[in-house]
Amino acid sequence: MKKIFSIWLTIFVVVAFAITLFCSYKIQSRLAKETALTMLKANLEDAKRRILHSRENLERIKELTENVALGKIRAFSRVIKDTPDICNSLAAFNKALDSVKEQASSLEISDRTKLYQKVIMECPEYKSNQAFMEKMKIDFNVDEVTVTNGDGIMISSIPADYIGYDMTSKEQSNEFVKRLIQGEDIDYIQKPMPNGYWENEIFQYVGTRRIDDKGFVQIGYTAKSLHDAEELADTYKISEDFRIGNNGKLKITNIEEDKEAAALFKDSNEPIVTKVVNGVLSLCVYRRLNDLVLRASLPEDEMFLSRNTVVQTMAIAYFFLFSIVYLLISLLLQKVVIEGIYSVNDSLNKITEGDLNETVKVHNTEEFDILSNGINTTVNALKKAIEAESKRIDAELEIGRTIQKSVLPDDFPDNDKYTIFASMDTAKEVGGDFYDFFSIDETHNAMLVADVSGKGITAALFMMNAKALIKELVLSGKSPADAIKEANMELCENNKARMFLTLFLAILDTETGKMTCVNAGHNPPLLYHNGTWEYQKIKHSMALGVSKKVKFTEVVLTLDHNDSFFMYTDGVTEAQNPANELYGEDRLKEFLSKQDNNPKIVLNNLKEELKSFADTAPQSDDITMIMGLYK
Repeated sequence: MKKIFSIWLTIFVVVAFAITLFCSYKIQSRLAKETALTMLKANLEDAKRRILHSRENLERIKELTENVALGKIRAFSRVIKDTPDICNSLAAFNKALDSVKEQASSLEISDRTKLYQKVIMECPEYKSNQAFMEKMKIDFNVDEVTVTNGDGIMISSIPADYIGYDMTSKEQSNEFVKRLIQGEDIDYIQKPMPNGYWENEIFQYVGTRRIDDKGFVQIGYTAKSLHDAEELADTYKISEDFRIGNNGKLKITNIEEDKEAAALFKDSNEPIVTKVVNGVLSLCVYRRLNDLVLRASLPEDEMFLSRNTVVQTMAIAYFFLFSIVYLLISLLLQKVVIEGIYSVNDSLNKITEGDLNETVKVHNTEEFDILSNGINTTVNALKKAIEAESKRIDAELEIGRTIQKSVLPDDFPDNDKYTIFASMDTAKEVGGDFYDFFSIDETHNAMLVADVSGKGITAALFMMNAKALIKELVLSGKSPADAIKEANMELCENNKARMFLTLFLAILDTETGKMTCVNAGHNPPLLYHNGTWEYQKIKHSMALGVSKKVKFTEVVLTLDHNDSFFMYTDGVTEAQNPANELYGEDRLKEFLSKQDNNPKIVLNNLKEELKSFADTAPQSDDITMIMGLYK
């Protein structure tokens, strides 16, 4: 019996050893493969993010570059239209070309270009036109500026060597002719490409139709930064320095060219195969990204590097003990720890989603009891802190509103020369809007409206300082531009909060009706003249408090008797209704056109109009207005 027991025990031990070793081998193999798959998928995800991020950055750079270029080319076309001398010179160049058109038709392209160039350069208007083009090149910060006629001939250009060139003679330049002269396009942006004139630099051309005549205008500029961004965003280069583990690789191919990968994707959305890569048997994971195929691979010898060591260190003598301990620990963890953790996590999820009334109720061990009480105490403290912070913010906003309103004048002048009325409705989050009006002497009266950045007490204090400073400087006899310039210098000093304000200042001479204005980054005012309200597109400078180097320009408007002027902050035009629509400048002008010429009545009616427009939408910014009537 002993012998039989020994035999069976030996068989049992051998079988147990074999089973244990086999199971351990399989488990470790599976774990190693799962770990490798997780790593490969994570690297594929990382590669995908890099590709998408590179493409997004490239698209942003392209969009920004193209938008800036479109702005420049449209402005260039508008400047030409608004400059009669230039329009006349271009017309003269066209006339000169017409005089030699019959002679030019029999010449080769190069000779025809030289002929056109010669007759244009002999025109009396040529030098002034070139000076203008050179100025445009500098003003728009580009390398080339060109104007063509309706036949696609360059009649004005910097560099001057391009003058007389027929843009239909080459495919690259003819694309502009096809789109902007023969086609219906208004603008055309050509992809960056090498330019032989500039020693093979990468160049980009942008064109738009001429407003003044047939043909188009074109600018050219080096696009090195865009070209460099395209190089960096090259999808296929990402795989060159991408490493997975020690010897793993990333390969990126096109789905149309990689027939093997295309076949794998017919059976699975994420194929996983074992194949030879660079002479080494490797685990491979494939993933699609639009037209690209991403393949991450890891050699099998690296994937199973630790498996044999782990299996060899396992001792069969502890198999049963390990199994029992493992089962006991598993049950203990499940009952005491895991379920407790799940319960705590459920409560924490509710708390993080905003339910601060949720309490943790896990008390099956001393540790969980301490944890539950700690979480509950922390949540209660958080609730109290939120309430205290809310009260503090409300108090600060109320102080800011009080400061803001306390410095506003409320004695509105109404005499035989002029009438002024103003109003301000603060938003819940008080800002730094303010208005002011005061007499400088018997015939000069100052009026201003301003909008300070920021909210709360800081904005209100900055507003008080700016208001007092501007009034003091204007009353000292300085011109409006000098007063604002000196105020800006003072506000820039020790501006640690980095605040700024936009402002519109007007000084009215009641004897002559002349109103001297300075606009520091503010909304354009409206002037009622000859029975209509119109926006005064006065050139504005940068806001105050940003830079000491800003220059401010004065503009003089002449008011006739019974003319009115209206100044405001962006809280008027940016008032929103429940559909997130803005009140806007057009609605404001239309509203004023329907009103009597009485400042107080107009402003009161406008406040009601804005309330009606906003309906249930909350007021998001201060609404400040000032209106004057010159009698």
